[in-house]
Amino acid sequence: MRVLGVTNMWPTEAAPWAGVFIHDQVESIRARGVDLEVMFVDRLDGGLRRYRAVPADVSAAMANGFDLVHSFYGGILAWQSLRGASGRPFLVSFCGSDLLGESEEGTVARMSAALGVRASRYVARRADQVIVKSAELAGEVRDLRPANRTAVIPNGVCLDRFRPLDRRECRDRLGWDPRRRHVLFAGRPRPVKRPELARSAIKHMTVDHVELHIPTSVPHGDLPLWLNAADAVLLTSRHEGSPNIVKEALACNVPIVSVPVGDVPDRLAGLTGCHVVQDNPEALARALDDVLRGRGRIESRARVAALSLDRVAQEITELYSQAVRGRNQSRCPNSPGVQGNQ
Repeated sequence: MRVLGVTNMWPTEAAPWAGVFIHDQVESIRARGVDLEVMFVDRLDGGLRRYRAVPADVSAAMANGFDLVHSFYGGILAWQSLRGASGRPFLVSFCGSDLLGESEEGTVARMSAALGVRASRYVARRADQVIVKSAELAGEVRDLRPANRTAVIPNGVCLDRFRPLDRRECRDRLGWDPRRRHVLFAGRPRPVKRPELARSAIKHMTVDHVELHIPTSVPHGDLPLWLNAADAVLLTSRHEGSPNIVKEALACNVPIVSVPVGDVPDRLAGLTGCHVVQDNPEALARALDDVLRGRGRIESRARVAALSLDRVAQEITELYSQAVRGRNQSRCPNSPGVQGNQ
């Protein structure tokens, strides 16, 4: 099978943190024998105008014999990719903000986010297969398409890369003060992540000498160091799909304190040493105090064993086959095995 993958997130020299989860997913799909070629539309270099050429570029690529188009993000990218798909099977992965919007600053940014949500809903009605990262996102498309053509498949975790490491050694490599307690903010400081809520929570803590680390441009290869150096991970996002850093922290046996967002409550349900609390500084502070006074590492790695990159890639490649098979059957409604027309 030949697949054209279209993405607006991909690791580059200027932004090594961007789209690492898509890069890992692409490589794991390729490892299962799929000929997947990536078309990268760099939204960080040129903004929305970079999407203008997408229909023509996708259409030209399809002339080279691709069986299917997979847009790894929704929004305007997916809409433009669908326009260029030339009637071939089309699959889209919705990640979170593409369906839920963004809490961006500025009128233009908010309008752009709203337009992206409208584009996502348009594509959801017309895609052969839809992947969403959480049950919450599945609810966003429930009124737009048959449930049996929407698959909940969270991003996978590289369990070889994200594993427990010696905390002291990680802190030494990062230059973190061994006399302080360290909390890692889950994400870059974008408005939707609410870094101001995280900072306020730290100020309300009763445990002393706590430092909040907010990564801005950490290479993904260094993230296991940051996670293993931390006493806890703090997630304060306004909304999420299935945040990768939560699963990566679980793979490293690092405690998590989070607001109830995305699939995090399900991921942490019943897990000793983790907390899901209301999104106010006092509740977050109490939970962090409890974690930092606790036993340190948790037993959580088994929670993400089913989300290895290979297992997730297997689910996605099965959807590729379903999309191609379904489109072929729709062209030949009287072929064996097709129900409803006999």
